[in-house]
Amino acid sequence: MASGQPLAYARFFMMITITPMILLDINKLASVRLLGLNMNSMQLGANVLLWMFWQASTMSTLVGLKWVFFVLGLLCLGLVLGTSFMIFAAARQSFLLKGTGAGDWVAQRITYLQMAFLPTWTAYMVLFVLSGEGACIAGEGVILPIAIVMDLFQKNVHGLIIWSTFWNFLGGSWNPERLAEERAPSRIAGLKVIENNAHPVDDEALSEGFGM
Repeated sequence: MASGQPLAYARFFMMITITPMILLDINKLASVRLLGLNMNSMQLGANVLLWMFWQASTMSTLVGLKWVFFVLGLLCLGLVLGTSFMIFAAARQSFLLKGTGAGDWVAQRITYLQMAFLPTWTAYMVLFVLSGEGACIAGEGVILPIAIVMDLFQKNVHGLIIWSTFWNFLGGSWNPERLAEERAPSRIAGLKVIENNAHPVDDEALSEGFGM
């Protein structure tokens, strides 16, 4: 910029385009309403405002205005994370209520999805504060590698879980009613085999019962 401050515009465009895709994946888990409001739609809008406010904070040369934009972005992040937490909880509960091994397996994968999502998105705020865009506590040579590793972890773990659970196992729908126990992963099927073999048939007693 004219002030000599570097502007990470590539990072901004990456966030403004990729993060809505991740949130759209999460929104498919469950529909959440609060006080009659569709929180899924509000989450997507808050995400756009989040990155707009933080980019405005990055570009601001006035310290006071910089932190005003940061706090506004932080409020949007709170809405995004809070809505995501409600979506994860509702989806997990819907599969647990099925009371099947396959339902429990899907609920566990939703927990993994949440564990990959919430900490990394919270870390974006911390990195912003530490970087030259915020309080200038850490240099770009420290912040950038951490951000790259965090992005790789979140997006790849997210993608693998979505692929293995949503597409490969559930056939493209998070609807628990479409969950069939016979479609459970081999690990669950293996447990059923072990359980069935836990009470082996007594061949000698069976032969005596038929007079053999």
